[in-house]
Amino acid sequence: MMDWLLIIYTVSVAIQAGLFFVFSNTIMNVLRDYPLTEARKVMVNINNAIQNPLFLTIFLSPFIVIMISLLLMVVQPLLFNSWIIISFAIYFLGAFMVTIFFNVPMNNRLQSNENMEYWSQYLSQWTRWNHVRTISSIIALVIIVVLFVL
Repeated sequence: MMDWLLIIYTVSVAIQAGLFFVFSNTIMNVLRDYPLTEARKVMVNINNAIQNPLFLTIFLSPFIVIMISLLLMVVQPLLFNSWIIISFAIYFLGAFMVTIFFNVPMNNRLQSNENMEYWSQYLSQWTRWNHVRTISSIIALVIIVVLFVL
């Protein structure tokens, strides 16, 4: 059971790391070159489109998997490795919580605020927090991959 949970955790963190990387590396850089009104509109559309069942399932999967794993750990403590907890803590704080407390509120403000002056602030701050999500997800993923390989 733990093997399947770790596979689900690893795949979902990998997908998140890739998504965050694409935003940091590509999407936000492209939007930087758009006229302000178009860039805002595209980002609002992206934010609306990404809120779908598949994305939410993948986004929540690491959290759900770790909660199930922690419950199983009570039954069989030797199945759980402290590196898994470290990986999850990094993902949880650096990707999950940053999304909830920084990126999503900025997305909501962007959608309700058509003031173009907010766009430049949004672009730099949102991207900065997205870099945190990207790096955190990659670190969490590397820990799990190294754990599986070693």
